[in-house]
Parts: sequence; C-alpha cells; structure tokens
Amino acid sequence: MLYNWIKIAHIICATLALTSIAYSYSLWFSQTQGGVQRIQTQTLFVILPAILFQLLTGFTLISLQLHDLSREWMIHLMIGFIIVTISWFSFVYYLTSKRWLQKIWLSVHFSGLLSMIFLMANKP
Repeated sequence: MLYNWIKIAHIICATLALTSIAYSYSLWFSQTQGGVQRIQTQTLFVILPAILFQLLTGFTLISLQLHDLSREWMIHLMIGFIIVTISWFSFVYYLTSKRWLQKIWLSVHFSGLLSMIFLMANKP
C-alpha cells in the first residue's frame, strides 16, 4: 500500500517537473521580456524541489523493491538522471549568453528525458 502511494506521488511530481520544464521552454522560445528571470525562478522554486523529490521517492521505491530491478537498469537510470539534471542547470546558467549553447544543452536535456521515460516505461 505504501509503495503505491509513493509511486503515485513520484508520478505526479514527474508530471509537475515536466510541465514546468515545458513552460520554461516556451518562455525561452518566445524570448519574452522577463522570461529569463521567470525561468530562473521556476527552476529554483519548482524544478529543483521536484528533482530532489524525484530522487528521494525513486530511491524509496527501489528500496521497497516490489519488482526485481536489474543493476544495469538502475545504473542507466542514474546516468540519465545526472545527464538531465546537469544539462538543465547548464541551460539555465547560459540563459544570458550564447544562444547556441542553450540549444545544445536543451537538446541534451530532452534526449536524456526521452531516455529516462523509455527506461521507466520498460522496467525489467
């Protein structure tokens, strides 16, 4: 029962993080005035707590281990998590400078997100 509640919270938090990232992307793409400040605020108050909550609930779900998860799957998932987190914060860091660097970091970020979604949908 506890496993199911944690899993629901994990999924809701992931949805919140993805929605927030999509909103930040739309602000970045439209280049609205004050968009950089809003993306930074969104990152600090929504995305960062969601990322930390994802990490906490993910490790909790793994520790409860109702399913037999392979070591390889967990390693790939952690590498994906690190790539997604670093690429997002790199994107936010370069918001006020070179646009081409922002595009590269966003591409890495979305590739990492897609791989993590694939891994979560295809658990062993």
